Amino acid sequence: MSRRSSRSRRPRASAVGTSSFQWRSPMRCRCAFGRPPQKVFGVGFISEGFDSARPFRRMPDSWHRRASWMLDGIEGEIIGDFGLAQGAAGGIEIDRYDLTLGTPPHSLIIASSGGHSDNYQTVVEEVLYPYPGLSGSHDYRVRADMVYFTSPQDGAAFSTGSIAFSQSLPYRNFDNNVSISDDPSHRYELPRVRLEIFDQFVEFVLCGPPVTLIALSDQVEMA
Repeated sequence: MSRRSSRSRRPRASAVGTSSFQWRSPMRCRCAFGRPPQKVFGVGFISEGFDSARPFRRMPDSWHRRASWMLDGIEGEIIGDFGLAQGAAGGIEIDRYDLTLGTPPHSLIIASSGGHSDNYQTVVEEVLYPYPGLSGSHDYRVRADMVYFTSPQDGAAFSTGSIAFSQSLPYRNFDNNVSISDDPSHRYELPRVRLEIFDQFVEFVLCGPPVTLIALSDQVEMA
């Protein structure tokens, strides 16, 4: 196949007509932008499954002084053992913290899921070649990480690491421990702080992990 015909078959972004690929490429593949979403969101795609979901468990970072306010009033260590998507907050498509792929080193892991079924397979981006053990009950990487980090210009980002998280929010008329805070911005003594919530919009525009990002800043740059 000629170079010209190969290029003509590349997927195109409908809005601007440029070539569109994954933000992060599979191993040894050059057909991507090479920009892991961990650098923007703190988490990136690790697995997906549609048979079940798992709750989150609080991690030691959740008691850190920079993030403990998030869980004020929440009792116990289990978060989201309920929901409209397979009965828990961690599932469907999940993303994890990974320093080697650009998660900011000062990020805090607030909570993590675990014990996913073998329908949750490690994604191809993580695999150089297939071998036994790349599934939820064997691979420790198959989990959803709830991550929080601060950023320049008085900003902060909170990534849930799970599509099912948003489907646990309305449980019991939003009176639950997944609705972590009614307004995270009130914890910041900052002028002109704006609360912006991006969900499926982030997935569509950035082709990144389908996470819920809460950005607290006067200006949010996602380039």
